[in-house]
Amino acid sequence: MTETLSELAIVAEAAGVRLALEPLHPMFTAGRSVVNTLGQALDVVEPFPPERAGVVLDTFNVWWDPELADQIRRAGRSSRIAALQVADWSRHHEHGPFLTRALPGDGIIELRSILAAVENAGYRGPIEIEIFNDQLWQQPPRQIARTAMHSLAATLH
Repeated sequence: MTETLSELAIVAEAAGVRLALEPLHPMFTAGRSVVNTLGQALDVVEPFPPERAGVVLDTFNVWWDPELADQIRRAGRSSRIAALQVADWSRHHEHGPFLTRALPGDGIIELRSILAAVENAGYRGPIEIEIFNDQLWQQPPRQIARTAMHSLAATLH
């Protein structure tokens, strides 16, 4: 993996792009990724300068990790957080776990503590609300955007 990332890092740097590796929840191991924890992702990008390679912290994928708080601090110390994606873990998975992400505050993740840890780690970049939810997608886009912004704002306060 490091060899491939080395090749990509050269191309990305030439294009002025920073690579970011996103750890995925263990339920995706068989078909998508064997990098499941923030610690694993940080280990993979560690050989590269922080401006070349970082990590995507997606609350949906990493909330369960018992080492998450320590790894967020580690990511902050090394300036590795490249992006922050927020979604909540739904209590209901009738359509499979991928398409039932919940809006912030509508699930079981303790988002306030995770977002506070990310802020304390020094991340000041954008926050993306990443909701893969086939029921939510049935609504008009502007309504989805308003609802998502209100959900995130309520979670942050």
